[in-house]
Amino acid sequence: MEKIIFSKKDYLWAAGIVLAAFLIRIPNFTYPSAPVWDEFHYTNYAIRTLNGEGAIDVHPPFMRLFFAKAAMLSGFRDTALKISISEDFKSFPYVPLLAGIIYLISKKVFKENSLALIPPLFAVFDGFLITYSRLILPEIYILFFGFLGILFLLSGGLLPIIIGGILIGISFSIKWSALGFLASGILYLVLFKKIKYVLPLILISCLTYFYIFSLIAPSSQFIKYQKAMYAGQLAFTEKEISYASSPIKWPFADNQFILWGNGKDDIIKLSPNLFSWALIPCSLIISLYLIYRNKDKKLIFLLAGYLASYIPFFFISRPIFLYHYIIPLIFGFLFIPYSVSLLIDIFGVEKKKKILAVTHTANALLFLIFIPFIY
Repeated sequence: MEKIIFSKKDYLWAAGIVLAAFLIRIPNFTYPSAPVWDEFHYTNYAIRTLNGEGAIDVHPPFMRLFFAKAAMLSGFRDTALKISISEDFKSFPYVPLLAGIIYLISKKVFKENSLALIPPLFAVFDGFLITYSRLILPEIYILFFGFLGILFLLSGGLLPIIIGGILIGISFSIKWSALGFLASGILYLVLFKKIKYVLPLILISCLTYFYIFSLIAPSSQFIKYQKAMYAGQLAFTEKEISYASSPIKWPFADNQFILWGNGKDDIIKLSPNLFSWALIPCSLIISLYLIYRNKDKKLIFLLAGYLASYIPFFFISRPIFLYHYIIPLIFGFLFIPYSVSLLIDIFGVEKKKKILAVTHTANALLFLIFIPFIY
């Protein structure tokens, strides 16, 4: 990938996208005051971490360490395990920043700004991401650290690789599902003949993961903790957890995932933007054709990121959920512009503005339709 230096205009576009994402996520921000989905568990883990407990979760410890530190900085001092959902925990600032990161990644892939704007605007107007950004849940942080790490990898050079490795290491120190970032990062380095950086990336990511574990337990117990987490993952059963779904359904948003409420008139549920989500499987098929025709390395990288973050879920025996699609979703948004570009080639450059206008209008319209379930 050729080295691309961002201009002042690129950073202004990124800042504008961040501001738009921020404003869209503000309405009714503190609703509801009761815990939603797994918020109870993550606030509980944070307080128990403040009490000095170690192995209390089936996931790596970064997120509960983060939430525990956030609780301390916000003045929280009740360590009696009395759960209180506070705005201080909320993760919504990270999605606006994520939208800016997606734009900068997209700008490195697509020279035309009109194409580079498509993925971040899909992220801005996606109800699924908006809902998650307003809750005390780890997935938004996985996206933030993982894609920020990818952005550094795309920047080239040893220092960006080191920073990218640390960020990717943090992402799978939240959940193992983020290992797809490491796999796609390795493939990127191989594709663009930067093989000498593969080992440093792996070592730095794994050392970051190891260091984060050392904050809660002696290094001699590292393997023990990994085995305990793996056993804990396998202990989940379908009978214990509702709303589990097959990963084959995720790209089509074929799952009513209610996070909170009575299930009828007062609910909060994951409400994907059906337009942008539907474009991903269509673009996946088109991308395979484009790779066969053009051997585009950037597209191979994005497609590999999608598959590396998605395919492993087909081999997991424990219950899994629609929100596990959150990493493949962003990679999917990033390769959609290739399909839009192909449409422009087919219908002619004179139709370019109409094609882009239809794309953005449909995206905004589907967002507006699902507002009652988002806010």
